[in-house]
Amino acid sequence: MLRKLGTMFGSAIVGLCLVSTLTIAQSQSPSWHFTAPSHIQAQAQREPQSLDMTCKADDGKGNCTAAAEAGGPTVVVSGKGAITGQKMHCQDRGNMIHCEAMASTTTCIKDDGQGNCIAGIGTDGQVLAVTGEEVQTGNSILCIIAENTMHCTKLGTK
Repeated sequence: MLRKLGTMFGSAIVGLCLVSTLTIAQSQSPSWHFTAPSHIQAQAQREPQSLDMTCKADDGKGNCTAAAEAGGPTVVVSGKGAITGQKMHCQDRGNMIHCEAMASTTTCIKDDGQGNCIAGIGTDGQVLAVTGEEVQTGNSILCIIAENTMHCTKLGTK
């Protein structure tokens, strides 16, 4: 008799659990989705912030890996075509800062004797390896980095 009552009581409990589970599952909206907190939504919707930065470290392959604004802290960036010391135009997209090298003005300090500049000096006094056709020592040059090489064109004669 006790065994029969125990089986009926157990079956009733299992039935109630099953019914309540199905009721809860049905009451949830089928179009339910996660909504991000408002501060995360605002960050995702904001326009990218434009920054002018100077490359502080590169990977040796013509890609800047760290940069800073004037007087600001050094931050991690993704800067293709930029080397240490070069000015860059950057966009802060919230999760990463993407940068592009700006053209920089320098002076040719050495040519190969055939009208091709092979070395320039940056605004910080650092000697840079460059390529510049029809550019001689003393010429002002405008340079950009492309394919891991600083390509320069003549601006005028000094």
